[in-house]
Amino acid sequence: MSTEANQASDAAKILVRKIYGFSRNLEDLRDFVEVTSELFAKKYHEDVTKNPEAFIQHLINSSKEIPGAFDPVFEPDMEQKILDKFPEKFEFVEVEKAGGTKVRQLQSKPGQTIDVSVAAQLIEKSIKRKHSLRRNALISLISASEWFAAQVLHFFFDKYPSAAGLDDRTLTYEALLKFGSIEDARNWLVGNKIEDILRGSFTDWVAFFKERLHIDKELFDDHIPYCQEACLRRNLLVHNGGVVNSVYLKKLPAEIKDIPEEGSHVAVEDDYYEDRLNRFEVFFIVFALEIWKKIEKREELRLDIGVQLSFDALSRDRWLVARGISKYVLSQSDASEQQNLNARVNYWQSFKWAGDFEKVQKEVEKWDVSAKGVIYQAAKDILLDQEEAAIQKLGTLVSIGALPSSNIKGWPLFRSLREKNRLDGLLSSAEQAEAAAIAGVVSDPTPKVAVATKAEPYLSPSAAPDASRG
Repeated sequence: MSTEANQASDAAKILVRKIYGFSRNLEDLRDFVEVTSELFAKKYHEDVTKNPEAFIQHLINSSKEIPGAFDPVFEPDMEQKILDKFPEKFEFVEVEKAGGTKVRQLQSKPGQTIDVSVAAQLIEKSIKRKHSLRRNALISLISASEWFAAQVLHFFFDKYPSAAGLDDRTLTYEALLKFGSIEDARNWLVGNKIEDILRGSFTDWVAFFKERLHIDKELFDDHIPYCQEACLRRNLLVHNGGVVNSVYLKKLPAEIKDIPEEGSHVAVEDDYYEDRLNRFEVFFIVFALEIWKKIEKREELRLDIGVQLSFDALSRDRWLVARGISKYVLSQSDASEQQNLNARVNYWQSFKWAGDFEKVQKEVEKWDVSAKGVIYQAAKDILLDQEEAAIQKLGTLVSIGALPSSNIKGWPLFRSLREKNRLDGLLSSAEQAEAAAIAGVVSDPTPKVAVATKAEPYLSPSAAPDASRG
């Protein structure tokens, strides 16, 4: 679903490229972490395979060192493999636990001495690899965000130098002589101003955006505390070896409840990293869209791109990103009806597929779709798990050629129906009709219902991808 946009301006094309470039950079960072993690896991498996008895003994020793924490329990087939491979080193014995329960436990045979130092070293190395990867990924995330902010600010200040607060800046005659032109001097001043901004803390950035650029802070409120904490943690990792100090604790936002102790080491766990990455993506994309708004207040493409980005996030299971960008579009008074509808459906989906639908269910139930297109009526049915009603409406759209097979296969809106194979028949019908149309069998197409189902290409493929959304 999309809104047809007018020819994009040069400024819009540049900003779209920058925004999509930032989004792709973060997706590349996700991919790098994922692939590298898989390589680390493969390497660890190879290490275990080369030294199995050391790891088995290490597991036994660990269970004894921390009584009651865990018991090394093995499946029967694994028990047999261990006995077959190391009959002279290990055995399984029956042990009676508290309450009279009897369990089989693995132990080394009397007189056996197995060096576990290799296993301990490899486990420690594996843990360090994971911590190092995520730590450096967090640093790269913040650096990528800084670079994107610098690009957007440069573009904005090139058009509106006064917005940088340079009206009262003066240069001596000697300083001016160092530049080839007034333009060079202005660029130098703007560059210095941006460096000053980005050298500050995340709180300083937010303050500048609010006070100098007049960007509504409430647009970011859901994410500011977490982005601020990530920047503080990044400083600990870079400048203090990851050790929590009083500066970090003093500046920690009140919204952060998981407060580490002073002197402890901070880690960057998988869930933490993904959360912060998503929040930085929302924060800086919304920032860029707001800058775009200041340059071209009535540019319809701006919110079309916002809807598209929320769709892209849903397609990749980035619920927090989809939610944040959709919420931004919904906050814009100049959004068209279709932009508002698409953003609303995407916003609700971000809760639905994340397992938090109860937070918005009443809103969906109250949504009046009686005067909306059939696709929106079906969307409400899907969100409320009224599958039969949804399939009936979707069947109507397929029968008149208003729901392409690509949308059936790709729209996040249909994910639950696809998982249950409820759309197989409709997909087959749509593909057959499309094949017949291509072959020239259908020469007089049936009139379509008034509902947008396919996105128009906004710009050239290098500027913004042409993708369906809903």
